[in-house]
Amino acid sequence: MLTFELIVILIAALATGGLMVNWAGLARAMAQLSPSTYVELHQSTNRTFDPYMPIVVGRDCS
Repeated sequence: MLTFELIVILIAALATGGLMVNWAGLARAMAQLSPSTYVELHQSTNRTFDPYMPIVVGRDCS
């Protein structure tokens, strides 16, 4: 039973790591978009887009 639990934890850890790497890559790609491009992408990919919902886009000003 202990071996099964360790295998399940290992698989969950691998899946979590894969999702975190994917999220980091997506965040890096989204950071390179201009705010208008981001809004257009968000509108086209999200069916529940609300134009009055605030969208915060951070930029490094240095």
